[in-house]
Amino acid sequence: MGVYCRYFVTDARDVSLADIATALKNIDRRFVVEGLDEGEDATHPLYFNWQLYGNLETYRPGKGPFEEEVNDFIELLTESSAKGKGKAIEGLKRARCTVRVQLLYAGRGLTATFQGLQPLWSWLIENREGMLQADELGFYEGKNVLVMEEEYQ
Repeated sequence: MGVYCRYFVTDARDVSLADIATALKNIDRRFVVEGLDEGEDATHPLYFNWQLYGNLETYRPGKGPFEEEVNDFIELLTESSAKGKGKAIEGLKRARCTVRVQLLYAGRGLTATFQGLQPLWSWLIENREGMLQADELGFYEGKNVLVMEEEYQ
């Protein structure tokens, strides 16, 4: 299964893999998103400095695991006693797209991999309204913690 980070986009503006690839390349030319010609429904290897950091995907309603993931998180949060769950549930219900990265951290460590992809999370937060969910960490809106994972797992 692996460890995933998801950015649930609530912004009216769409975000494509091409948008993300261009933004990352503009931030640092060592970022490479492969397979853009395969379309939005494919899994795209995400490299930094020739090292594979993750598999990048985007999902929209009716495609891939979009509804299943959103509904599973809503169910987990609804059953929790977390204080910030209302805002997280609201964000999930408003989600129009999910940018999902399976973190591949062999030989580097999970924390280093997550931090190495900080330009991606920062670009999404600065350019599209939404919320970040990171397995083993929780839900974030910008730099604000909404719900820690231990509050809903």
